[in-house]
Amino acid sequence: LVLGDALTESMPVAQRELMLRALAMAHVRTTAPLLCPLPVGVAPARVQEALSLLTSLSVPPSSVLIGHAQHLLSDHMDLEPLRILLRQGVCLVFDGLGNTWSHVNAGPQDDEWSSPPSDKAVARAVVALVTDGFAVQLLLSHCVSSQLQLLEMGGGGFCHISRSFLPRLRHHGLTPEHEQQLTPRN
Repeated sequence: LVLGDALTESMPVAQRELMLRALAMAHVRTTAPLLCPLPVGVAPARVQEALSLLTSLSVPPSSVLIGHAQHLLSDHMDLEPLRILLRQGVCLVFDGLGNTWSHVNAGPQDDEWSSPPSDKAVARAVVALVTDGFAVQLLLSHCVSSQLQLLEMGGGGFCHISRSFLPRLRHHGLTPEHEQQLTPRN
């Protein structure tokens, strides 16, 4: 089950709550995990509000996957919003690895262009969170959704994680045991 636009600033609060309630009901009936892809510029408080509502409706935090988790990384690399979510039991999905292009009018923090965090910034955050003991709650993904992301078109392609991102994680101190946890086991 995908939350989709449930956390965008443009959605009216009543509509957002209705969508979250409907998804919680569907989860309770099916036990399917909830994937919540975050929009660029989402406030950590908005994510926390949604999680609080979902858990109040009997959705266990371990059934919630926060996609595009790198959007919660601030410019000064404050990992506390991520740690708070992880302590509650959610899984964080760092996807779109290798995608470094900008998005026009993507978020409130930038009037015209907003760039996603670099692989270097994401790698440093992932290693710090692994070191904190959250490896089993972290997922890595390419999130290839455009021809421009394919290797033959100049993008990172489907081998970007193994070819480029894992070596970057190792450079920042990821152990072989944790690498196994982040890749084949998760």
